[in-house]
Amino acid sequence: MAPSIQTSIQRSILSTNRLSLDGGTGNGGESSKGIRDQSRKNDLKNEAGRELATSLSTVFVIVYLQEAAWICAPLIISLNVLLHSFLRDIGQEKILFGFAFGFFFVTALSSVIGLWCIHSRALAKLQQMYLLPFFVTKAIRICVLMIVAIYICIDNERRKWYFYVSLYAAFESLAGIVVLEIVYRSWKYLRKAKKQKNREVEVLWREPKTSIRSSQSIP
Repeated sequence: MAPSIQTSIQRSILSTNRLSLDGGTGNGGESSKGIRDQSRKNDLKNEAGRELATSLSTVFVIVYLQEAAWICAPLIISLNVLLHSFLRDIGQEKILFGFAFGFFFVTALSSVIGLWCIHSRALAKLQQMYLLPFFVTKAIRICVLMIVAIYICIDNERRKWYFYVSLYAAFESLAGIVVLEIVYRSWKYLRKAKKQKNREVEVLWREPKTSIRSSQSIP
């Protein structure tokens, strides 16, 4: 009887140890599953960010080409007119042409810096704040060009000589409004992606704590 009792006790101890090992393995499996889920969510989040950046970069390629044309053309033309005004000694018109060239040069430089911020920061790192420099520069340029176009159309004497300037200002303003809409929509998309990213980070931060608490509560 004593050996049978001893063997039964040993069997019960072995079964208990097996159950405890199974339970530990289950908890470890749950924790490893949580880690896999977390890494999978991180991969999905990074993939979504890359897809958003890729789609926005494709859109902004058109913006880059368009802005290259709007920056170079008036800058070269205004510089050419300014040089001719100095060579022919037109008079007070030189001051007007000098202001025109200075305006196009400053806004062109600001636009190049803004586009660099968009390409290197806003699209590469999904930081929507770096859309502001280009947006503000473009808005100021559009407002000034619209004021000049309206002034030329109202003044009879200016309209005879500079009507083509008002047409150019109107076309660039319309194209600039389209670009501003693209930048504004990109701002909304990046802000939405950032909020979603922060929400997912909070969820991923809470999941390990809840899994630890649940594993500790199990006797």
